[in-house]
Amino acid sequence: MYLKKNKFRFLEKTLSEWLQLFEKSNKIPYGPINDMKGVFENEQVRHLEQVLEMKNPNRTKSVRVVGTNPFIAQALS
Repeated sequence: MYLKKNKFRFLEKTLSEWLQLFEKSNKIPYGPINDMKGVFENEQVRHLEQVLEMKNPNRTKSVRVVGTNPFIAQALS
């Protein structure tokens, strides 16, 4: 109900401005919701080498996806 009533308020500021406000509050768990470009540019995703290229038999070009780093998967098993 609250989000439905206030969803347009989020359009009043940029993502960067909202992140700064939430950071200052120190009470609200938060994080951006990335579009696909943002996912592949994410510092943590790149650092953990989570971007994978997969071949698609129905296409000539491979598809980029975000997966689990093999070292993390091995450590968790």
